[in-house]
Amino acid sequence: MELDVNNGFDVEEVHAVKVVGSELLKRLMDHAFEEENVYLEQGLMCDPDAIGIEADSKPRMPTKRKGVPITGEERPPQKKKQKYTYVSWDGKTPRPLIDTAGVVFGVLAGRPNDDEWLRASERLYEAMRIEASGANFTDESLHDPKVLHHGRGHFPAINAGITPGQGSQFPHMVDLKIYDEMISRLLKNKDLQYLADWHSWCIKAWSPDLYDRLKACLDKLHAHPIYGEGLERITPAGIFPAAAFNFGPNATTDPHRDVKNYAFGWCSIQPVGPFKSEKGGHIFFDDLRLVVQFPSGSVILIPSATLTHANIRVTEGDERASFTQYFPAGILRFVENGFRTEKKIKKSLKSHKAKLEFHERKSKGSEIGMRIWKRLPELIEVHIHN
Repeated sequence: MELDVNNGFDVEEVHAVKVVGSELLKRLMDHAFEEENVYLEQGLMCDPDAIGIEADSKPRMPTKRKGVPITGEERPPQKKKQKYTYVSWDGKTPRPLIDTAGVVFGVLAGRPNDDEWLRASERLYEAMRIEASGANFTDESLHDPKVLHHGRGHFPAINAGITPGQGSQFPHMVDLKIYDEMISRLLKNKDLQYLADWHSWCIKAWSPDLYDRLKACLDKLHAHPIYGEGLERITPAGIFPAAAFNFGPNATTDPHRDVKNYAFGWCSIQPVGPFKSEKGGHIFFDDLRLVVQFPSGSVILIPSATLTHANIRVTEGDERASFTQYFPAGILRFVENGFRTEKKIKKSLKSHKAKLEFHERKSKGSEIGMRIWKRLPELIEVHIHN
C-alpha cells in the first residue's frame, strides 16, 4: 500500500490538537522511562504470563535511588477540577497531538478515504465475533482468569506475536496455549493484514525517525541466526512485533498505561464493530484532560506506556471490539544492547567508571528518546520535500 496525502498526511491543511504543555509532557515521559529502566534492570522484560494482559502493573521500585519515585504511583499532579476538552472527530481527518512546542507525540491518524477500508473493518469484527463465540468466553470456567479480567478491564483480551517474557531472557513467540489456532486464523486474515499494515505506514508518516528505529530493530532481530529463529511478524511489512485482540461485544478499557511498552513508541489502536461513536466508545486521557470521539474503523497512535488512557462504554445494543499493535521495551533494549538484557549488561560492568558511564547514558535516555519525535513544521517540511 502506498502512503499518500489521501491516507496519511495532507501538507496543505493539518488541524493539530494542542493538548499539553511541554514541561508536563517531559515529566510524563521521564516517569515512564524511569519505570522502563527499573523493569529491565531487574530482568523483568515482560510479564511471565504474557497471554493475559497486565496493564499498569507496578515495578519493584527501589526505595533508595536518587531521582526515582519510591512507588509507581507518583505521577505529575493535575489541577483540581480541571475540565476535559472534548474533540469531536470524524475518524477520517488526521489530527496530530502536539505539545506547546509543537512536538507531535501522537496522532488521531484516521483512515484511508475509501469504502474498502470500512468494509475490511466490518469483516474483521465479524471474524473476531465468530472466533469469540467459538471460544465460548462467556463460560469463565474454560479460560485463564487473566484473559477475561486484567489490567485493562473485564473483557476477553489475548496478546499475540513476539514477547520477551513468559519466563525467558530473550524474545520468542507468545505461547498462546488453547488460543493458538484461533489467533493464527485471525493473524492470517487478509482484512487484518490490510488494516494492520496501514498502522505502520501511519507511524512512517507522522514519526519517520521512530519508524526507522523500530523497523531497524525488528529487522535486526529477525535476521539474527539464533534469536531470530522461529519468530514471526504480525504482518510482513509491519514494524510491530506484537498485537492484542480485545474481543467484544463491549471491549471497554479502564484507565491504564501499558507500562512495559517502549516509552517513546506509539501503540496503534483500532476499534471495530457497529457502534455510534457520538454516544460511546470515546477514548479519554486523564493526564491530558482530553476526550476524543473515536469512530469504528479509525486509527489512533499514542505513547501508551506514558499516557493514562481508557474508553467510554458503548450504548446498549451497540458492539465494540478492538485490535492494537505495540512494541515491548524489552525487545528494543535487548536488540540495541547487542542481544543482551539490561540486567546482564549491568552485571558485566566491573569498574566504577564503567558503571558511572552506564548510568549516565541511561539518565539521558528520556531526553534522547523525545528527540525521536518531530515538531509539526519539521514534519511538513519532510513531506513537502518527499
